[in-house]
Amino acid sequence: MLRRRTRLEEIDRELAQSAQTAQPTLSTTLESDKVKLLGEVDQRERQLTIVTNGTYLAIIASVVAFFFLGLQPRGPTLELSKLVEAATKEAALMRAVKATDLKVIAVELSPSGDVYTVQLMPQASATPWVLEVNASDGRIRKFL
Repeated sequence: MLRRRTRLEEIDRELAQSAQTAQPTLSTTLESDKVKLLGEVDQRERQLTIVTNGTYLAIIASVVAFFFLGLQPRGPTLELSKLVEAATKEAALMRAVKATDLKVIAVELSPSGDVYTVQLMPQASATPWVLEVNASDGRIRKFL
């Protein structure tokens, strides 16, 4: 595109010189070259405008898509309090203790969002129990 612009500037200079020297055949040839180059420049500018606009639209569409996809829930999840309560009851059944004897120390969601780590402290023990609980159905995956 820059070469075409440079060539157009050269043609304009040559046209100015030919007008001063009064060479009609040279000026008509230069004018036809100028018209041809102007058409090519206009066509390139239209193509670049279309590509640029298409790129902007693609960027805007991807931002909107990420926004709406980010608002969608990953899957059905249980309410956290119900999930912890169910996991506590299940852990109490596994270890044959009362669910009321267990105290919830910490609840942490994994970065993937599909597993909760629940720490329970039994009254009769000094070390906490660690449970990995599935976020979608409340089932215990691991009991440490």
